[in-house]
Amino acid sequence: LKDSELSWNNSVLIPGDEALAHLRKLRESGEGRDLVVTGSSELARTLMSEGLVDELRLMVMPVVLGGGKSIFPDDGVKSTFELV
Repeated sequence: LKDSELSWNNSVLIPGDEALAHLRKLRESGEGRDLVVTGSSELARTLMSEGLVDELRLMVMPVVLGGGKSIFPDDGVKSTFELV
């Protein structure tokens, strides 16, 4: 995409190789609002491994699958969350 192709109001195009640095900068500035990740297990896993996730809202779908992609990192690092 190019900036001129963005069709959503208040959207900013962030190149993939700059995403983590940009998110860290937003987080530190206090200007960042909620970021919702839908359907990207790889992005969710990356954000978790970088310590950029404060809250998880998981939806359980009534479908049985034998495998698939996981949002949880394979590096074995423990992330502590409070169940609310």
